Amino acid sequence: MTSAPDPSTPPGAPPTLRVAGIWQVGDALVMVRRGTGAADGRWTLPGTQVRTGETLAEAVVRSVIDDTAADALCGPFVGWSERVGDGPQTLTMYFDVVVLDPPEIDGPTGAMPCGRAGEEVRCMPVWDVTEAPLEPGLAEFLADQQLIELVI
Repeated sequence: MTSAPDPSTPPGAPPTLRVAGIWQVGDALVMVRRGTGAADGRWTLPGTQVRTGETLAEAVVRSVIDDTAADALCGPFVGWSERVGDGPQTLTMYFDVVVLDPPEIDGPTGAMPCGRAGEEVRCMPVWDVTEAPLEPGLAEFLADQQLIELVI
């Protein structure tokens, strides 16, 4: 997703580097509804900003633990997306994750235990993902990766 640069972002401000984990459970994706920050109230994948001195794999594992309280391993790189023009430029790199000892999932609702950073965690069927209010650009990324169908 690209648009004109945000005039409130100082010239020369470095882009923000983020990572997100793609955790698939059958025909569902583990999604987190944010309770604070720019994505407040929106659904997204477990993810975080990369800290100085932290590897991308370490950041992915930390984000899954922080968002879902599940221990995970970082899997292969899947793809990236860039957001320009809505706040600071942000580059998000997406990785598959392997979850060790997955938590209980409430069958009817798909609800899962929450970590520190997530407001709500749900195992969301892929056909429901586009019906939820998503972080900007996420639906397009997931459709590009053939993880969901995007009907236009």
